[in-house]
Amino acid sequence: ILVAPTHYYINASTTKYTATYTFKSNSQIPLKSAELLLYNGSSTQTVYSNTSLNSLTATGTVNLLNYVGTTNGATFTLTTIATDLAGNTSKGATSFYVDVVRPTISSVYRSTASGSPIYITFSSTMDKNTTTFTATLLNTTTGLQYVGDFTFTPGATAASATQFNVPGSGTVQSYNLPSATYKLTLPSTVTDLALNTVSNNNSSWQLP
Repeated sequence: ILVAPTHYYINASTTKYTATYTFKSNSQIPLKSAELLLYNGSSTQTVYSNTSLNSLTATGTVNLLNYVGTTNGATFTLTTIATDLAGNTSKGATSFYVDVVRPTISSVYRSTASGSPIYITFSSTMDKNTTTFTATLLNTTTGLQYVGDFTFTPGATAASATQFNVPGSGTVQSYNLPSATYKLTLPSTVTDLALNTVSNNNSSWQLP
């Protein structure tokens, strides 16, 4: 089975997720039957079935997006089963993950402790193949921009930064940012494990 040439997930941006399947006899005995089954962790549905092949090969493609329904946050297993006319049976399987819910920024905060970094928390585990990202906090009152390099915490449900660059004015430590409302802008590279982007990017947060 060949599923998805570049990745093994369906996310909120997926419009087509094609699986190409090939059943082939390992001998000159023709195939009797072939099946393609999709299991979502609790139930199985038949994607393809031919019980009277009488052929050495069978190939096809299927858009799996038509079969995952509204299930979310689940691993699907796609299984092939082929039987030849002599009764020999073989199986193959591959898996993919379905996550069509985009993550959100849950909070932006700074504790009252001296030297505290500024934290961004997320609603789900984020993809930290890139361990840092550059985000901008725009003070909605003064118009000043504070640009910081955030590092994901262990578990990747939050990120923090301790120093910010103010274009044209040097740097400022996180604990010296004025208490104000800030618009937070993240780069599009900040995604969850299925590469869904944040749904509430460019939202405003009160920093104490």
